[in-house]
Amino acid sequence: MTYLSLDTDHTGEPPNPLEEALEGLRKRLGAERWVLCRLDGGQWSTQALPALPRDHVYLIAMETFEAVDEGWAAMETSEIPGSGPRLQVAGVARLAVLRSTLRRGPAFAVFENPVAELEGDVFVTEIPEQLGDQPSAVDQGALADDDRWDHEMHALWELLPALGLFAGGQADEEAAAQRTAQALDARALVALTPTATGISVVAAVKEGTDWNATSCVLEGESWEIVTDDPVVTLDRALKEACSGQVLGPWAVSWGVGNRLFMGVAPGGKRPSQEGLDIAATLLGWGFGQAEGNAAAGQHALLRERSRIASAIHEGLTQVVTNVAIQLQVLERYLGDPEKAAAMVEASREAVTQALDDLRGAIFELAPRETGSDDLAGGLVRYVDDFGAQWGLEVDCDVEGTERPVDPDIVALMFAFVQEGLTNVRKHAQSTSATIMLEFTADGIKVQVSDQGEGFDPSARDDEGFRKHQGLNLLRSRVWLMGGRIDVVSSPGQGTSLVMEISS
Repeated sequence: MTYLSLDTDHTGEPPNPLEEALEGLRKRLGAERWVLCRLDGGQWSTQALPALPRDHVYLIAMETFEAVDEGWAAMETSEIPGSGPRLQVAGVARLAVLRSTLRRGPAFAVFENPVAELEGDVFVTEIPEQLGDQPSAVDQGALADDDRWDHEMHALWELLPALGLFAGGQADEEAAAQRTAQALDARALVALTPTATGISVVAAVKEGTDWNATSCVLEGESWEIVTDDPVVTLDRALKEACSGQVLGPWAVSWGVGNRLFMGVAPGGKRPSQEGLDIAATLLGWGFGQAEGNAAAGQHALLRERSRIASAIHEGLTQVVTNVAIQLQVLERYLGDPEKAAAMVEASREAVTQALDDLRGAIFELAPRETGSDDLAGGLVRYVDDFGAQWGLEVDCDVEGTERPVDPDIVALMFAFVQEGLTNVRKHAQSTSATIMLEFTADGIKVQVSDQGEGFDPSARDDEGFRKHQGLNLLRSRVWLMGGRIDVVSSPGQGTSLVMEISS
């Protein structure tokens, strides 16, 4: 199974506190090995460290084990019917058996050949020299606690991919709250975060076998009401978000930096405070990432609108204004045919240029209807159209085995190619360009190259920023989807724009 961490993807299993607890008990008993026999789904099974082929023998001894009261018992294998002789042959003469109730049902922890002696209801021993020299008593209740912790950690570990999707904008906050509530085995979860206008509420409530996940805002409320009276605030928030429901008692936790307050109404056993704190931290991280991504996306949208407005103002608007002025001046030259003809010609050229710019803007804004499974073919058609529109010679090469690509990545790739070719047309002083589309093992790589005049990518002058403003906006969009854009250029040496993104 693949798990998502806060930093990167990795494959592996989460730590197992139950195994660590059993290993700790084994050492404290001075035993050679432990075997856990547990009832799961109506069937007994064994788990051991290290596991051996003979472990199934313990299942034959279940009738003897079930006679043990809750707690510890010492057994000689010679007195165990059926499985005892087999254990003796394997060199197991004595057992320490701990009966406990774990989350899924009864369980027996069996320790082979313990050094410890049973006194009353605990095993007491002089711990072997390599483990220390202080006597130790083994607490039976710790096993059940570690089993619950084990269950919580696995559930929270498996929650990470869902929160990763939420943080990346591929799932909403209601879904994130519901998945967190399910991981904590809760019947309700309420998450509160401060906003500019009040307190944001995201709630998930289990109704029978279904979940109702909603959100709302407590308008005009200060974040101080959460710190002053958190339980009353949770009741009110859930009532407003879920039409009058009031649940409790609440188990609560603050996210990192006190920017998220989470309340959970347990569905069964109350989750541990450590588990609650971890869940609140993870959910708070998801909210923070999602908020940052949304802000970055809104900023990119505003800058794109500004770029379009600037292009219209500096292009079409100025040309039309100049033509209007020239027409007014033309009246003065009606008696001078030569000057009047020159002014009419200048106006005609200006209007022609404005129409070309307008057609270009419409061409750039028009959506590209390309299926996710025909990216290469759609790209070839697009560059052919672009070349025909602007008299530019464009070659398009495709490498690798084509595969279906997410529609959002397709749209982003076309925007990148469009921006690259537009820069060639407007700034490169080149009549040709090359497009390279490569399907790599874990993503897509697109390159737009020309042999034009080039530029200095490190320059920060206003003219350079204006020319490449669209590319700067694209960088933000590509970054939000986990990709990157690189620019390779120098004056007189042409330019290569490269976009790489996982798919």
